Amino acid sequence: MSHTENQQALFKRLKEDALVRSNNGTDEPIIIREGKSGKRQTWLFDLRNLMTKSDDLNLLAEVFWEKMANKWPFQVGGLEVGAIPLVAAIVMKGREQGFKVNSFVVRKSRKKSGLCKQIEGVLTDAPIVVVDDLINSGGSMQRVVVAVAQEGKKVDTVFTYLNFERESAKEYLASENINFESVFKLSEFDLRLNRKGVQPYYPDKSTLKTAWFYAPPAPNYVFSVPHSGPVLDEKNVYYGADNGYFYALDKRTGTKIWEFQTGETIKGIFSSPALTEKGVIFGAYDGSVYHLNREDGSVIWESAIAEYVGSSPCIAPDLNLVFIGLEHNIQQNQGSIAALNLETGEKEWEQFTQEYMHSTPAYCAEERLVAVGCNDGKVLLLDAKSGRIQWEFLMEAPLKAAPTFDLKRRQVIAPSFDRNCYGIDIDTGQENFRFTAGHVFYSTALVVKDKLYVGSCDKYFYIFDLAQNKLFKRMPTIGRILSHPQLINNAVWFGSNDGGVRQIDLEGNYLGGMMLPERPVTPIIYDSEINRYFVVTMGNYLVCMEPLDSC
Repeated sequence: MSHTENQQALFKRLKEDALVRSNNGTDEPIIIREGKSGKRQTWLFDLRNLMTKSDDLNLLAEVFWEKMANKWPFQVGGLEVGAIPLVAAIVMKGREQGFKVNSFVVRKSRKKSGLCKQIEGVLTDAPIVVVDDLINSGGSMQRVVVAVAQEGKKVDTVFTYLNFERESAKEYLASENINFESVFKLSEFDLRLNRKGVQPYYPDKSTLKTAWFYAPPAPNYVFSVPHSGPVLDEKNVYYGADNGYFYALDKRTGTKIWEFQTGETIKGIFSSPALTEKGVIFGAYDGSVYHLNREDGSVIWESAIAEYVGSSPCIAPDLNLVFIGLEHNIQQNQGSIAALNLETGEKEWEQFTQEYMHSTPAYCAEERLVAVGCNDGKVLLLDAKSGRIQWEFLMEAPLKAAPTFDLKRRQVIAPSFDRNCYGIDIDTGQENFRFTAGHVFYSTALVVKDKLYVGSCDKYFYIFDLAQNKLFKRMPTIGRILSHPQLINNAVWFGSNDGGVRQIDLEGNYLGGMMLPERPVTPIIYDSEINRYFVVTMGNYLVCMEPLDSC
């Protein structure tokens, strides 16, 4: 391929200063760190080495305008942090050449203070060119595309200096009808990707698209924790937001049917709702548990029984009870699990704990047992009817999510903040097994047949073989996993803070998904009647997704 003089100079600089072939000048392979572990490879491109040098950055900008000047007018943007120096240099070089260029930068995660922006800068109606230093999986490119789409705009062209020639990235651009411009291909450097055993970091095979989304006013964007997840009935989808409002939306159109305001607090609602025969129950950080009529949002009952309620309700219809974790400002009794009468909201029994209780209870109807975690590191198993404690299991840190009953092996699964996921014997309260992640677990485990599925804040999704008590597979993502996995149509679905909604089969093979501009932090819920999927993001967006081939 023939190149201009500037492009030839850039090619030379890429080989000299961006292509890294060894570790610190030795003969050892490069180590790519992933937490405390790392993977070895024989080369990588680090274009930051060029972006931090004024002459090289100027050369990158000149090459951009050589390739793109004939496509003017347009605006330029990209994903932080790599796009920041590139976009700035391109804008300034354009000004030198008489082009007045609008620009923007997309944040990897929304700013948590000030204006809480996802996109820095203002999008105009000019065609959008997304700039990236290189494209491999295309993950950063997708993040920009979906963020721009959420603002009602569309990316026209993606420009990159180095194309890794990955087919999935090419297919994605074609599916989105996005033009692609690159300066060099990986093959021009006599390099190729090693495909063996590669697991996708991003959902590079998009199988979903956004049908609609609902953005409530005044979210705080601060708390990177699991949020209030959606629940569905025959007409509507229900969820709460950290602005203190609870919403009922038409599940087909996203039209708001009604809203209910709880007491004013900083945290609002993080409790995921549960459906009753005619109502919906949830807790709020104003200290109340609410039971609302699904038709109009009117109050069936309100139980003001704590200072704060971040736990989600767990309903036992056979006992006419609802279990929920509570938080109190009482020394030595800061948390509790309570059983409320389903019809009246009156307290039937309560067991106090030393520290706050954020965990959601799990109910086992076959054994009439309820399990819950505490911030003091204990897992409690209680008689569901009386509240009598059967046993306590002590961990080194809290269980924040809900435990899971595995009746086939008569155990309770508890993914803990001490980085261990435990199996605890139902009858004795003794440990059956544990496996360790690189960071805390903030996700409830899913048990399907003889396998356990759970995500961790170490950015990996784990599959554990319960029959053999050993780790089966560990799947990488680029973000912490706060979304509880769900079984939908014989596949496991979960979200990651890299923006990815993922679908895998029961053996851990990737089946598809999509990228969102916001972090999905709740379970993905499916409605078979309308063939749509629902998830809530950290910014309190309720996103409705549908298959790409939907009419």
